Amino acid sequence: METAPTARDLAVELGKRIRIERVERGMAQLELVKRTGLADSTIRRIEKGTRDASASQLHTIAGVFGMPLSQLIARAEDSIERQRESQDQ
Repeated sequence: METAPTARDLAVELGKRIRIERVERGMAQLELVKRTGLADSTIRRIEKGTRDASASQLHTIAGVFGMPLSQLIARAEDSIERQRESQDQ
C-alpha cells in the first residue's frame, strides 16, 4: 500500500522544486527575494528544505512563477512519486 508523503518530505521537495522553477526561469535567488518580498534567509532556507514555508509564502512564490499553488505542490508530489518508483525498482 502506497503511503502519502510526510510533511517533511513535501517541505524538502517543495524547496527543491522552487529552486528548479527559479533556475529554469533564469532567476537569481536575489530576484526571487525582491519579487516576493520575503527575506533572503527565508528563501534560502526554503530552497534547502530547512524551513517549512507557510501557505502564504508558497502562494506568493508560485505567483511569481506564474502558476497556481496547486501546480507547484503537484510538481513536488510528482517528484516524490518518481523517486519512490525508482527506489522500488
